[in-house]
This record gives sequence, C-alpha cells and structure tokens, in this order.
Amino acid sequence: MSSVVQHFTHENDYYNSYVHYALALGILGYRTEMLRALQRSAQLINKDLTYHEFTEVIDVFDGR
Repeated sequence: MSSVVQHFTHENDYYNSYVHYALALGILGYRTEMLRALQRSAQLINKDLTYHEFTEVIDVFDGR
C-alpha cells in the first residue's frame, strides 16, 4: 500500500482517489477504514455518505 500512501501525500485533494481506495479497503475487509476514506472523499466535494457514489461502495459490502 505504500504507493497509495505516496499518492495521497502528493495529491490528496481528488475525491475519486479516495473512492477507489475505499473500495480496495472494503475488498480487504477493512470496513472502518473504508468508511473513513469515503468520509474524506465526501468532505472534498461537500457531500455526505448518502451521495450515490459512496452508497454504491457501501452497499456492495453491506450486501445490498
């Protein structure tokens, strides 16, 4: 994951990077970290976790 961390140290203001990161975290079973990444993404675009792009990720791992 060092390349992900390296990316975020240089370009941490693009919301979609956090969406993809959250998806990877969810696949790995890190739900809390996944939600944290989605929350950061939401902050960047002034949305909340009910935004469709975030709910799609959450729903995959909540079995919806």
